[in-house]
Amino acid sequence: GLTLGQLLYNGGQIGAALRAARQYEALAAERIRQQEALLIRDIKVGFHNVLLAQATVGALAESLTQLQAFVTQTEQRFQQQLVAEFELLSARVRLANERPVLILAQNQLALARAAFRNLVHLESTDFHLAGELAYEPQTVDLAALQARAATDRPEIRQLAAALHMQAEQ
Repeated sequence: GLTLGQLLYNGGQIGAALRAARQYEALAAERIRQQEALLIRDIKVGFHNVLLAQATVGALAESLTQLQAFVTQTEQRFQQQLVAEFELLSARVRLANERPVLILAQNQLALARAAFRNLVHLESTDFHLAGELAYEPQTVDLAALQARAATDRPEIRQLAAALHMQAEQ
C-alpha cells in the first residue's frame, strides 16, 4: 500500500537549512558582484589601452612624416652642397630607426583592439572607439578610501558570508 508521513519535528534542521541557503545566496550574489566589478575594470582598461595605442601610432606616424620631410630637405641641401654627406646619412638613419618603432606601435594597437573586441564580444573587427586620454587630477582621502574598501569589497563580503555559513554548521 501507500504510506504517507509528515515530519513534525526534526530538531531545527529545516530552519538551519533555510538559513544556510540564504547565506549561500548572499555569497553567490557577492561573487557575481565581484565578477561584474572586474569586468567593468577590464573593459575600462582595455578601452584606454586602445586609445593609448591609437595616440601612440598617430604620434609616431607624424614623427615619421616629419623625418621623411627632413630627409628630403637634407637631400636637396646636399645636392646644393650646403650640408655634408654625414648630415644626409644621419637623417636617413634616424628615419630608418623610426620605422620599426612605428611598426611595433601598430602591432600593439592591433593587439589592443583584438583584446578589447574579445573582451566585449564584438563580432566585427571594424569598430571605432571615441574618447580622449585626458589627465584629471583627483584629490582623495586615504582613510575614506580604506574605510570604503573595508565595507564595499566583494571579497571581504564573501569571506564574511563564508565564515557566517561555517559558524551555522
